Amino acid sequence: MFYSDLMKESVRIYGERGKQYGDMQESMNKTASIASLIVGRTITPLEVALVMHAVKMARLNQDIYNPDTYLDGINYLAIAGELALTSVKTTQPIDQIDQDIAILAAKFAPRRPVDPNAETGSASS
Repeated sequence: MFYSDLMKESVRIYGERGKQYGDMQESMNKTASIASLIVGRTITPLEVALVMHAVKMARLNQDIYNPDTYLDGINYLAIAGELALTSVKTTQPIDQIDQDIAILAAKFAPRRPVDPNAETGSASS
């Protein structure tokens, strides 16, 4: 692939992924919230994009001739550039992240049926 082919294919893939996974900014924000909760400090969407680019760079060690690694790397670096050049430089407090994750987890957590015979902890006469 030539330079222009790589760039065109990167744009095509970016559009395809957007249709498949939704808005990139929203995805980076959710990922940053989850990562922040995991590591116990605020992670920004920009940092997420840079780490994802680093993952693609690390994969080159396994197969330097895989075009997908380059295409994904180009896109993650472009996303990082967009975030760096257009985002408001704010961070989300950890307590807000905890609330966001709890809401997100509730969407995916299995629903447990309520046992009508279970004690509720209230006294009855």
